[in-house]
Amino acid sequence: MKFENNDMNKHSIFARGAIFGVLLLLFQFPAIAQEYDIGKNLSLAKNMYKRGQIDSTLALLKPALDSRKIMSEAGKSTKAEVYRLAAHCNILLEKSDVAREQIKEMLSYHPNYKHESSGNDDLMRFRSVVDSLNVLPRLLFSARAGSNTTSVSVSEQYSLFEMDNPQNGKYLNGYLGYSFALGVELFFGSHFSLLFEPGYTNQQFKYEAVYDLDLFPLSYTENVTCVDFPLLARMSFLPYKKYRPFVEVGGNYRMLLTAERTLQGQSLPVNSVISSYDVGAILGGGLIWRQKNYNLELGLRYIHNFTKYNNPDNRYLSDTQSDVFVYWLYYLSDDISLNNIQLAIRFSYNITYKVFD
Repeated sequence: MKFENNDMNKHSIFARGAIFGVLLLLFQFPAIAQEYDIGKNLSLAKNMYKRGQIDSTLALLKPALDSRKIMSEAGKSTKAEVYRLAAHCNILLEKSDVAREQIKEMLSYHPNYKHESSGNDDLMRFRSVVDSLNVLPRLLFSARAGSNTTSVSVSEQYSLFEMDNPQNGKYLNGYLGYSFALGVELFFGSHFSLLFEPGYTNQQFKYEAVYDLDLFPLSYTENVTCVDFPLLARMSFLPYKKYRPFVEVGGNYRMLLTAERTLQGQSLPVNSVISSYDVGAILGGGLIWRQKNYNLELGLRYIHNFTKYNNPDNRYLSDTQSDVFVYWLYYLSDDISLNNIQLAIRFSYNITYKVFD
């Protein structure tokens, strides 16, 4: 009985010691993870790889490969080098599938590796995988600027001037304005993307009426500024080529900022008789010139607006602005439609990338 009790005590002590050891490791693990220096360990791993210590190289890289927190604190070049070195090790260990995924990760942080690296110290199988993959931008920020030509038409007239009288006539001319915008574009695959591109737009046009009454002809110019909120679906072609044609289609919400009417050298704000918003459709296309980290684009867009430019509810509004036209010039706002043609240059910078087989 005495020997049995001694054995039981020994087993109990051993079990307690094992539990204590496991708990100690668990408590120490966060500290170990926090003290992991990815740059220092990467340098040591490179030396081990050169000496042929493949398993030891992977062991040094494993905390970084398994921890998003550690990787998030490293720069893009460091992340790319960690995945590059790990991929070489796994190729030597005949783990081709693991190596391929790590090469994809490497290219997402170093998208121009295929063109920038000489690859002299790369394994042939590593280089073969790199050459078989394609890297395209996934998220882009952009700036766009260009001209905005306005097309003007009267859908229904309410003013005194009768169009069926040969001596009367109305002339509407669109002038050249401008537009600029900032955007964000997200790709879904290699061809399709969504672009949200809010911007500032200037529209200008001239309205002139000639009639046979003993009054001077009515002529004024209109200068309008507004904010556009377009959402576009874009389809690009030849995604892996340097020059990529594209088409785009979408919708636009336009919010009026200012509307100024110039008559006989006098400028009057006319926001009260102008629609405060507009809804339209966009159709466009162009050509993208693809560079390493950015893109240049020349694009043409047609914007068809469905909302009347004037505000029909305020056609008979009596205020200081409207009275000048209604009681002095005998003029009521016609129903006017404004459409736009925009020719612009767009610069986009690649933020993140996606790797395609």
